[in-house]
Amino acid sequence: MTVEELDRAVRQLAGALAQIRDELVDVELDPSRALLDQSELEGLTATRWAVAGAMLSQLWEWHRLAAALLERVAKLRGTRARLRSHQIVELSELVERPSITCVKHDGSTRSQEIALAPAALVQRMSADLREAKAVLAQIDSAWDTLGPRLRGIGEVIAATCELCGQLGEPEPDDFEPARQGLTALGRRLAKDPLSVRPEDVDALASSAAAARAKLEAIAGLKDHIGERLADARELLGELRLAVNDADAAHAAVVVKIATPPMRAPFSIAGSEAQLEQAVELTEADAWGQAWRALAEWTTRAKSLLAQARRIGADSRALIAARDELRGRLVGYEAKARRIGLIEDPDVLRAFECAQEALYTAPTNLEAAEEQLLLYQHALREAQP
Repeated sequence: MTVEELDRAVRQLAGALAQIRDELVDVELDPSRALLDQSELEGLTATRWAVAGAMLSQLWEWHRLAAALLERVAKLRGTRARLRSHQIVELSELVERPSITCVKHDGSTRSQEIALAPAALVQRMSADLREAKAVLAQIDSAWDTLGPRLRGIGEVIAATCELCGQLGEPEPDDFEPARQGLTALGRRLAKDPLSVRPEDVDALASSAAAARAKLEAIAGLKDHIGERLADARELLGELRLAVNDADAAHAAVVVKIATPPMRAPFSIAGSEAQLEQAVELTEADAWGQAWRALAEWTTRAKSLLAQARRIGADSRALIAARDELRGRLVGYEAKARRIGLIEDPDVLRAFECAQEALYTAPTNLEAAEEQLLLYQHALREAQP
């Protein structure tokens, strides 16, 4: 190693040690570090912070040893431009060989004595510092992100309880478990933040928000009861019309089409009675029960409406299919007349069979379509 190489190596080590020292000072001044040292930690956080804290204390000691070595090197080096060969050898051994004896702790009572070269020690210190800072950052992140969320959930629960009182409604059944869960998570966040999963907070927030939304829906019903009942009666009117239409369409298809689809019998009398019961609950200021009854009624009424419309559409589709086959028969007959085959015996016989199948009630659509295809085939075969 030349004097220039020696000086360059010493400058690099000094710069690296200064960087490590500055980062260690930043960690010491971190508010979360002070809070951790004051807290009675438990579980995973206690274990990981014990290791990280031991690393930080160890890093200060290692920094002291490395700085002392560099100070010794500086004194031996002095300010001379030239050095004797034995001086260069001595200084090179201090800088390049395992000249620093360190004690490594693992956070427990165990320790290990190791000898490292200054560059290797600096590399080891940088790695340990990154690991300790990562633990601190994870804890800090949990406190900074989950803490405000838990406080927000507490505010939602409190506001929902206040709304229950305003509506005269009992608290939701899952509110006491939510309170207990909030208390438990708050305690864990204070003593073992690394054990608190964001998913746990998400689940608690969803539960509290769902209960709040339900109470707000009940309050909305109370504030807009006139509009809600008008909407319900409009839906009931649509249901009556759809059921009447389905009945008429199905009755027609039973007469006109063979083997029509089965119609599941249903009546809207129960829906009418259920709606009246919901109205009575609103008149009795039983808003929670009224909201549930109206929500159930609306769901059932919409289901019946869709069912009635489907029955009507399916019935009309069968008649439309028959009419489409009749239209094709008229078209084929016109073609037969145009090409002079209207009185051809085979063509005429096929036409009459198709006509009878399509104009006999109730019409068997499959048989009618088959006869129509035979008529089409006969017409094609009779052409020259």
